[in-house]
Amino acid sequence: MNAKHLRLGFIALALLVAVSSQASGQVFCNQGIDVWHTPEGGTIVEISIPAGFFCPNSPPMTVKVELRGKRIVTDPPGALGLTDTIIRRVDPFQVFPGQCADVRVVLEALSLVSSSPLIVDACPCSTWDIKVIPKKRQRPGLLQICQVDDCGGFIRGNIPVNVNLFFRNRECGIEAGPLMQTIDLEVNNLPWSRIPPPGAVIVPPGTFVDTDCDHIPDTPVGGTCPDFFPGAHCGQPTRNCHPAGEGICHEHCVEPPRRINGGIISQK
Repeated sequence: MNAKHLRLGFIALALLVAVSSQASGQVFCNQGIDVWHTPEGGTIVEISIPAGFFCPNSPPMTVKVELRGKRIVTDPPGALGLTDTIIRRVDPFQVFPGQCADVRVVLEALSLVSSSPLIVDACPCSTWDIKVIPKKRQRPGLLQICQVDDCGGFIRGNIPVNVNLFFRNRECGIEAGPLMQTIDLEVNNLPWSRIPPPGAVIVPPGTFVDTDCDHIPDTPVGGTCPDFFPGAHCGQPTRNCHPAGEGICHEHCVEPPRRINGGIISQK
């Protein structure tokens, strides 16, 4: 597939099972999870669809669709709030003020659906809903976690994500797919704090989550880190925005305490 570019906003809610250390601002976290939520209003993605995909007469097309997060099913129910994306951290990490740590990560779960249907006028059954399902095998990515001071720091890096797109027709009940897609989750200077922000998700150890979008929690995950909250700012709350521009579909803002900042995704 030719390279396509898209950017998706995510809200980071909470991260990782961890062991806390109080020595000189040190942060130490064991392996665990990074929990994300797609912001209100969804996010625009661009996909390429081959000829004949929906019906014999459907032409090749490149379309932009809006995706919204769908809450990941958990046991116990509702344990992750509105979470629709979970990133698993493979490595433990330790940082001090003025230091960075490289941490391997991999996608654990993803739940996104189209906000409105895709219309294909060339087909008798023309109205299609889209569902995003992650593939079982995911390539590891790498995040760099940097601590600026005793309060917190920033995160940057890249996480590859392999997904299948499935399409279901509203009029006829037929399905099309999968359409394979690879996207790169680019985290660009995401702030983090040792102080939990209002509304932070606290994940109890042993929570089971649905990793294949069949509404059955099948995989246990860890808890959250008491000293590490991605997306939260240190000091006084301020409005933080990534302005709209080339390659960015919408302005993404943070206005504490109502929401906390997230990363950006670009598809390749």
